[in-house]
Amino acid sequence: MSRSLGFFLALRPWSFPMTIAAITAGSLYAYGVTGSFDITIYLLTLAGAVALHAFVNITNDYFDTLYGVDRPGAPTTRYRPHPIVSGLLTPSQTLIASAVIFAIALSSGIALTLIDRWLSIPLGLLGALVALEYTAPPARFKYRGLGELGVFAMWGPLMHLGAFYTQTGLIDLRPIAISIPIGSLVASVLVIDSIRDYEFDRSSGIRTLTVIIGKEKAFKLYIALIALAYIAPPALALAGVARPWILAALVTLPRALQLVRWFSKEVPDTAAPFTAQLTIIYGIIYSVSLAI
Repeated sequence: MSRSLGFFLALRPWSFPMTIAAITAGSLYAYGVTGSFDITIYLLTLAGAVALHAFVNITNDYFDTLYGVDRPGAPTTRYRPHPIVSGLLTPSQTLIASAVIFAIALSSGIALTLIDRWLSIPLGLLGALVALEYTAPPARFKYRGLGELGVFAMWGPLMHLGAFYTQTGLIDLRPIAISIPIGSLVASVLVIDSIRDYEFDRSSGIRTLTVIIGKEKAFKLYIALIALAYIAPPALALAGVARPWILAALVTLPRALQLVRWFSKEVPDTAAPFTAQLTIIYGIIYSVSLAI
């Protein structure tokens, strides 16, 4: 039972809706452009993307524990039992699980290749590389101030472009533009999380972007990323990249403003989950609007 709980905590399935939103947005944008939608291709693409997200989560726990970042008393152990630090899993078990999860993602790519989506594996491997190097050597994006950029790239352009490609067989720049709102919101989750962990990271010598630029500038970046998600839809509609229905996502603006006001006074332990919740609700509305 404890091992099953450990795998559940390592996978962090409560974070998957952000990936579902990104893949669905790219897929439904393809439907809005072409008028066709293949449910089998959508499910294969979604399975591969969610597996890559799980791969990010579990390798993050492994490498953070390996380098002493995740340890008793670390902020990450306050809001959830850490699967390795709490003793629910051993490091070797997390490595085996990550290999299995990667194999699932690769299988999805192979299946898509067999139905003439031959760029699925290169795009998937690029995503896997970004995912692995988030905390793994030599890049370790998270600890060189590049974590937010890597997250934006993966949940923004890579997932939206990949989903659009698997539905249409075409490489197009428009899905990259469409990806900006969800990519920026997912990156904002990481920013507010690192602001919460600022004191621990700084005292531990962990050079996240927030440690490099300071809490005040990091919070301004958080606001900018949130703002970008609400500036982009009108700009995309005016540019003709998407139809005016895309403006429906702006109904979540009051909640976004509420979070910014709240966090400007104090960044609680729940800041990242609340921002993720906003991202998911925004993503659902945004995805549906792209299909109209």
